[in-house]
Amino acid sequence: MTTFLTLVNQLFDLIFFPFRSLNPMVGLTVVSFLTGILMVLVFRTTSNQAGIKQVKERIKAHLLAIRLFQDQLDVVLRTHARILGSTLSYMGFSLRPLAVMFLPIVLIMVQLEMRLGQHTVQPNEPFLVEANFTEPSWLEQASLRLPPGLALTAPPLRIFDRKEITWRVEASEAGDFTLGVVVGEQAFAKTVTVGDSAARLLSRKRIRAGLVNQFLYPGEPPLPKEAPVESIEIKYRPRSIDSGLFESHWLVPFFGLSLIAGLALKGVLRTEI
Repeated sequence: MTTFLTLVNQLFDLIFFPFRSLNPMVGLTVVSFLTGILMVLVFRTTSNQAGIKQVKERIKAHLLAIRLFQDQLDVVLRTHARILGSTLSYMGFSLRPLAVMFLPIVLIMVQLEMRLGQHTVQPNEPFLVEANFTEPSWLEQASLRLPPGLALTAPPLRIFDRKEITWRVEASEAGDFTLGVVVGEQAFAKTVTVGDSAARLLSRKRIRAGLVNQFLYPGEPPLPKEAPVESIEIKYRPRSIDSGLFESHWLVPFFGLSLIAGLALKGVLRTEI
C-alpha cells in the first residue's frame, strides 16, 4: 500500500509540476477535466449502456404521455407511477459504476486536499504542532526536537484528558524541515514546509499504520503500529481558491468543472449517462 500511494504522490507531482508558478486554479482545472473524462469512461465500461438507454427512452415516452393526456387524471397518475419505476431502474443501473468510481475519486480528492487545501507556513509566522498519544502517561516523557531554523515560542500545552500535547513553533527561514516528537529513546519524525505557497504536496498529518489511515494521509510513511504516538499534525492555515469570480474551497470548482467536463464529453465518448 505504501509503495502504491508513493507512486500516486509522484504522479500528481508530475501533473502539477507545469503549473507550479501559476494560480492553483489552473492545475485544479486540469485535474477536474481529467477527472470528468475518467468518470465518463468508468461509467461507460461498468454500466449497462443498453439498459440505461431504454430506461431514458421510456421516461421520455411517459413525459410525452402526461402532456398528451393531461386532462385524464387516471392516465396521468399511472404514468407518474411508471416514471417513478423507470427512475428507480435508472438508479439501479448507476449503482455499479458509482461504486467503482468511489475509491479513485476519494484518492484524487485526498491528493487535491494535500496540495490545495492549506497554506504553507511563512517565515516568522507561528504555527502549532500537535501530537496525540496512546496513553496519557506518555505526555510527561514527550518532548519536541527541532532542527536549526525552527524554534519553540511557548511552553508545551499538555491536555491529559485528550492525550495530546501542542507546541507553538516559529520558523526563521524558508525551507523543508524535519522535526521530531521524542518519547524516551524513540523519535518520530514529521515534515513541515515553510515559505512556499505553490500547489505542492503538504503532509498535514502523519498517523499510525492502518489501511484507512494510509489512504487518507499518504504524504508520509505511517507511524509504527506499536508507537506510543498516534499522530503528529502541523496546523497549516486553510486555503481558499480564487476562481476569478469568487473564492471558495477547492471542492466547489472541482466538482463543478468535473461534472461540466463529463457532461460535455459524454457524446464524444459515446456514453449514456
